[in-house]
Amino acid sequence: MSDRLGTAPIQKPTMRAALRLLGGYWISRDRYWAWLLLGTSIALRSGSVWCTLQFSLWNKRLYDAIGVRNLDAFWSELLFVAGLSLIAVLVDTFTIWIRMILQMRWRVWLNDRFLAGWLENKSYYRIERAGQIDNPDQRIAQDLALYSEKALEYGFEIYRQLGVIVTLGVVLWTASRALHFDMGGHSVAIPGLALWVMILFVLGGSAIVEWIGRPLNRTRYRQQAYEADYRFDLVRVREYAEPIALYAGEQAESARLGAAFARVRGNWKKLVGDTKRVMLGVDSVNQFGQVLPYLIATGGYFSGHMTLGDLTQMVQACLQIRIALSWFVLNYRELAELRATSRRICEFDGLLAGRAGAAKGSEGGGALTIEASGDEMLRTRDLTLVTPEGLALTDPVSLTIRPGSSSVVCGPSGCGKSTFLLALAGLWPHARGKIELPTGPAMFIPQRPYVPGGTLKAALVYPASLDDFTDRDCRAALVSARLPRLVERLRDMAPWQKCLSPGEQQRLAFARLFLHRPSLAFLDETTSALDQDTEELLYRRLRDAQPDLTIVSVAHRGSVIALHDQIFTISPVGDAPVVPASAAQETLSETLKKAPATSR
Repeated sequence: MSDRLGTAPIQKPTMRAALRLLGGYWISRDRYWAWLLLGTSIALRSGSVWCTLQFSLWNKRLYDAIGVRNLDAFWSELLFVAGLSLIAVLVDTFTIWIRMILQMRWRVWLNDRFLAGWLENKSYYRIERAGQIDNPDQRIAQDLALYSEKALEYGFEIYRQLGVIVTLGVVLWTASRALHFDMGGHSVAIPGLALWVMILFVLGGSAIVEWIGRPLNRTRYRQQAYEADYRFDLVRVREYAEPIALYAGEQAESARLGAAFARVRGNWKKLVGDTKRVMLGVDSVNQFGQVLPYLIATGGYFSGHMTLGDLTQMVQACLQIRIALSWFVLNYRELAELRATSRRICEFDGLLAGRAGAAKGSEGGGALTIEASGDEMLRTRDLTLVTPEGLALTDPVSLTIRPGSSSVVCGPSGCGKSTFLLALAGLWPHARGKIELPTGPAMFIPQRPYVPGGTLKAALVYPASLDDFTDRDCRAALVSARLPRLVERLRDMAPWQKCLSPGEQQRLAFARLFLHRPSLAFLDETTSALDQDTEELLYRRLRDAQPDLTIVSVAHRGSVIALHDQIFTISPVGDAPVVPASAAQETLSETLKKAPATSR
């Protein structure tokens, strides 16, 4: 199925994927702590089972004492159960404590693994651009937390219930020897009758509930996806509050958010119906199961083969075993939520694994080959950009850019200029041909720079760390980028993406260039929000500060084109071919003639 309309279908997670997700932590670097905490939890859960057995034996002794009116034995049993209750409380408390420690360590490992897979090889960008999966952020932040918590909680609870079934099953088997039936004048005893009846009853009830509740799993999965989509749309309104307000787009946003919430509401109605059917089955099994032990055991008591303590012990053992065997039925809704969460995580894990494999495969050769240049030249050989559907965007592009030069990529809007830079950055895999890149550090500056929150210095030195540059270097870079008013605010904390105007954000991007001093800079219309004097000043200061810097720009305005040594024109398929470097001067003259007077 597809997570959202218009995306590629995602294969259903396999059992192997689920086991990889479930078992990877136990062989990780944290495996010693993992097994120690797991072993401690199992021991504590075993202690809880022992307490349950002791309560069952105590229950028989107590009611036998009551049946024969033995007051001394009665008070002795009350003192015994007080101590046993204290032990049970301590065991349960420490079980939860150890489990929560183990849960967080497991979540840390899961978070590190998924975060690394999401960020490496720029998977976060490719996944978002392809729209292959919904809300990876929610899967990391919320689904992993729920998965690590509930998988451990339910896993230990299943272990405890199995222990209860085994221990009390022995008790119930022994007590069933007192059950006799008169058939044809003969007294007939069926070994373990009460145990077999309870097992058959619960297995039959579980099968019925599983059959009834199968649609609930799919409905819960869709509900999680729709809820996440709705939250995402709400966040977008907050992030783009200014342009929405300028467009007066409140009505359009209301309609879009209303449609997203309508999907939440529509699926919720189905969820209510599916839950109603499941709860009807669960409660029916549960209510009848409370009466069944008395139907089994009272015959032996009234026939005189059982004492009051035997009857009480058998009834309590039947109820405990029924609860243990019915645990799956009683927790079906919660297990359905865990199943949906597990599926979402497995889908994400499979997608990340597939992308990592694709990245490794592309390194070994494919439709697009990217390798280091032997002579520090930037070259493309028969580079053809295509759409994700395989349609060619451009004619084959072959160009050579020498070190220390400044080149500009021109062409009509929509012809693939920005996509050309994305291909050079390794972010556009839909291409054929070969790219040779210099080995020195490169920096790509998009038209809308990324400005993270935090201190201004952190936003300026991004993606480096704060210790990589001194405050003095940062102030000098800000002055060079015509941002003198910010030089005393390096330690200020603010949402700088909102505090700075588009022009100031672009100047901040140039300040990063002054600071990082890469050997190759790709500028994708990075002065579109600046006036002509400022853009010319920044380009010239960049060249003066680093004469050996290789600059590759994408631009429309003639004023920016005039600041470069050579021009390459990219045209859509069937239009004019790429202009070689030898024809740069002639193309530059023609471009300047067509430019508005204000740009000359």
